[in-house]
Amino acid sequence: MNAERTGTFWNYSILIFLSRIPFLFEGYGAEEDAWALRLVAERIATSGIYEVSRLPGHPIQELVYSIIWKAGAPFYNLLTALISTAGIHSFMLLLRKHNVPMPGLTGIALAFTPIIYIHSTDTMDYMWAISFILMAALALSNRQLVVAGLLLGIACGCRITSGAMLIPLSILCYVHAEESDRMTSILKFCASTLFFSAIAFLPVWLNYGSAFFTFYEHFPIPGWLKNTYKGTIGVWGLPGFLAISVAIGAALVRQKKQRTSEKNESSSRKLFATACIIASVLYLIAFIRLPLKSAFIIPLVPFILAWLAIRLPTFGFRMLTIVLILSCFTFGVNLAEEDRGSAVSKQALIFEAGGQSVALDPLAGILLADNSKRKQRIN
Repeated sequence: MNAERTGTFWNYSILIFLSRIPFLFEGYGAEEDAWALRLVAERIATSGIYEVSRLPGHPIQELVYSIIWKAGAPFYNLLTALISTAGIHSFMLLLRKHNVPMPGLTGIALAFTPIIYIHSTDTMDYMWAISFILMAALALSNRQLVVAGLLLGIACGCRITSGAMLIPLSILCYVHAEESDRMTSILKFCASTLFFSAIAFLPVWLNYGSAFFTFYEHFPIPGWLKNTYKGTIGVWGLPGFLAISVAIGAALVRQKKQRTSEKNESSSRKLFATACIIASVLYLIAFIRLPLKSAFIIPLVPFILAWLAIRLPTFGFRMLTIVLILSCFTFGVNLAEEDRGSAVSKQALIFEAGGQSVALDPLAGILLADNSKRKQRIN
């Protein structure tokens, strides 16, 4: 293991963590569910009886928060920032393990993807889940099958949809297992995941029975315009979405032109790229089925970026990373409504879309807009 590179990853991770600190102090988050987690944590702590913040339950996070329920929003958010940084650090190590180019830069691109940045500073469970998924993937790459099952089980205990990662992670298990032991290794990993997931959901089962395996009532699914926004600009920001669209197109064209050179690519990296595609497709399908929040796209973000790091030239990926960083802070497209939207600058262009007032604000990206929404939640 290259000591200098490991040191570089640590430096990146420290900087990523420090970049979260200014955004930890505005309440529990812009989502109502973030405040529900705090409320349920207090109820569990004071009553001694487990209950869900919303079905099907997020028992790992709900129980951890019940231990620190008096700590206040900044401490809750700090815990998310620490777990998120650990997940991004694991991501960089995972990419290096699979000989993916620019692992450190890809980690930075992940950290500064707007939807990742936003939810690595609030109380929600999205970044807890993806971080434990990435830790599980790293453990598999180190042939730590039971540890990987434990970590993926914890991810499921944060968000039950993390269980879909059994499929792409089984590919990683196949890659790193001995040739004569591949099926046994996959079965051991899957069995460990199911066992630890069952342990995580035991409190939910004991209190709700099999009826827990459902989803909380939600508002009617919005129209196609809002859903499109949530799955695109709401994830990457406007500049970031334009850049990621160009990057994916360029990567597909480049891959088509380089079919012959791919023959020289290591089988490990090929299978890793395949696992990235499968993970991305699975969570894209899940979002299309239930497109309620931009954050539902979070599980596919690291795998899209990893695939692009493999397929794009260095200069192209560097430019993508720069645009993603800028997208956090500039040219946000956000609701401009007084009660539900964010504060807008005088330079913002206000227009109507889908029956709502929307602002294109050159001086406030969606990260800054989310921070202003959090202040409104406090009010």
